Amino acid sequence: MMQRHNQVPLLVTVLLVLAHSRCLLAASAGEEAKPLRFWIDEFAYSRGETTLLRDNIQASNGKAVLAGETREQKLFSPGGYFAADAWDVYWTTREYCTKALQYMRPGQRASCMPGLSTLTRKDRLIATLVERFGDGAFDITPQAYRLPQQYWHWRVWIHNQPHAQQAQHAQHAPGPMWVLKDGEHRGTGVHVLPQAEAIAAALNRTARGFHKHTLVQQYVHNQSLVARRPFYLRVWALVTNVTPLRAYLFNGGVLVFGKPRSEEGSSGQPVDMKPEDLIVNLWTQDRHSSQPWDVDRYRAYLQETTGSPAAFDKVWGGVQRALGFAFAAAAPTLRADAAYYKAGPGATFELVGVDFVVDADYHPWLIEINSIPSLARKVLEGDAGKGEADPAAEKPAFDAQKEALVQSC
Repeated sequence: MMQRHNQVPLLVTVLLVLAHSRCLLAASAGEEAKPLRFWIDEFAYSRGETTLLRDNIQASNGKAVLAGETREQKLFSPGGYFAADAWDVYWTTREYCTKALQYMRPGQRASCMPGLSTLTRKDRLIATLVERFGDGAFDITPQAYRLPQQYWHWRVWIHNQPHAQQAQHAQHAPGPMWVLKDGEHRGTGVHVLPQAEAIAAALNRTARGFHKHTLVQQYVHNQSLVARRPFYLRVWALVTNVTPLRAYLFNGGVLVFGKPRSEEGSSGQPVDMKPEDLIVNLWTQDRHSSQPWDVDRYRAYLQETTGSPAAFDKVWGGVQRALGFAFAAAAPTLRADAAYYKAGPGATFELVGVDFVVDADYHPWLIEINSIPSLARKVLEGDAGKGEADPAAEKPAFDAQKEALVQSC
């Protein structure tokens, strides 16, 4: 079992349990002899994205069984929400999960938390934090504005920044950088641009006339580096109830690295990189050159380089606080949506993947909360077309951490 990290005080009614998540494969009290029946809507996921869940069911020694699955989306296919008598746990996407709620009986669970899109949509995450905490939201996440609604709020904020700060940025290429986000997934639709270019592109439209970008967010310039490489920290959380609101933080995570930086100006910004090189993206990362690290390795690295556990404790404590505040901000929406869908206590749960960027002062900045995190194993680029990785080979950190996550559920 992985070492437990230090706990922080509870925030509002949010419980961040700094250990393994509550087990979804355990039979409820008095039902030890009955296996937990899973139904998976396989068609709703990309290829391989339920692999680890399936493997865990198979390895449960009969405590869980795959009772059914929907492999194709057809008009009259027996989707899980039409076969509610056949399962105890329904693993699907939000669209089909909410349809199932009207058919569910006490004791059944479905893998969505109604209303959690108030955090998992990039633009709504910012709106939720700002509505609850005002400008204090930007102690949790970098300064951000929804597009196109807050375009001129953003422009006014830029105009009101101290002239000295603007001048300092002007002396060091590439100057103030902003991230434009399109609402896409898996690292697509993210663009890092110098301020002037971001302003010019922020209101661009698609070929069909819709606004292309949904959010503009300040780029974290003074990022913490490992061997000159920037990174983001991925952690996982499991939300299991809304009244009281309970969320569990998995005792692990991974660091995903970007391209190495060779030189930086005095402002902490790279002076020799193209804007697209500033994006750290798992889906385009060169993992042959720089494999992801697990959290334990990162903790050991910080201990060795700083001579103290304080740096890692600050990072992990900041992760806990950011997640606590985010879930607390979402609580009113979660409770309202649970009432709307008539979801009973404990009827729903949702696993989310949460991404942070850590700055040079070891402050973790909340970047995204992602719904439906992949439960697939990763295959390195050179192994494309060979299927899944050899189980006997040493597991990449991402796979090992996700396996530990699922096995602890």
